[in-house]
Amino acid sequence: MIFLAQTLLLWTLAATALGLFFGFLACGDPQKPGVKSWRLLALLVVALATADALARLPGRAGLWLDAGLMVLVGYVLGAGVACATRRLLRSRPSASASAEPPDWLTAAHETLAQAKAFVGAAPQAIGANAIVVQMLGAARLEQPASPAPPLAAAAREPSAAENERSIEAAVADYRAAQAKLRAHGLAPDVGENGADQGLDAGAARVLSASLPQIVGAQANDAFYPGERPLGVFAPPRRCDDDLTRIAGVDEATVQRLQGLGVWTFCQIAAWTADHARWVEAYLAAPGRVERESWREQARALCGQLPGPP
Repeated sequence: MIFLAQTLLLWTLAATALGLFFGFLACGDPQKPGVKSWRLLALLVVALATADALARLPGRAGLWLDAGLMVLVGYVLGAGVACATRRLLRSRPSASASAEPPDWLTAAHETLAQAKAFVGAAPQAIGANAIVVQMLGAARLEQPASPAPPLAAAAREPSAAENERSIEAAVADYRAAQAKLRAHGLAPDVGENGADQGLDAGAARVLSASLPQIVGAQANDAFYPGERPLGVFAPPRRCDDDLTRIAGVDEATVQRLQGLGVWTFCQIAAWTADHARWVEAYLAAPGRVERESWREQARALCGQLPGPP
């Protein structure tokens, strides 16, 4: 038997594969006649195996019986496995079909039903709203017109004292801004030589607006030691100073100074020692302003007396 198993192994495997193929095609429905035939074939195999075990045939006849029985057993086993697999696959759809639908599908059906109900009720709601609008319009037409509100009392005119205080405040603000600019080398060309005497509030505000606009403090000003010099957003009128005339100031340095709002010789001439130290730190050149005498050169070019130390 071991000799036959080794010799007929490929034939037995081929018979098993053939049984798998035909068993999968023919099985699946218990009412088909093919299923009964597979059962009869299985009984035949059992009968032949029993006969071979009880009364072995001698010689070549017994050898052929053992060989045929081995191949037939492989075929029947393949057909049985295929039949069981086919039945398992056929039973799954029926089980899933009988199961309850998932929750998300039920929720989707409920939402769809609510949407249909809302769409169906929409025309009635629109009609009801139209009726309410008509009733409100009719009630508004029937309501008597309310009397016009009384005219607002005329605004109280300011007194002479209030006018005087307003003028004084506007002129004081203008003169304070003018003095601040002058202290930093920016001499405004408006309201000089006592020309601002007798200003009213409107004229003082106009003159204040015409002064150079001061650059406000920046968040990183405190990062550098010293004090940032006062700067303005644009060069003052009638001012075209070429800062490169100061020895040690090149075009790149001029652009950085103008970024700070420094445009004129007089601005540099009015720098204090703290201003110079801040600019040196800003330019990443410690001691440069003092070493190259920027302030002294600017005073000479500006034509002013030496500024504060």
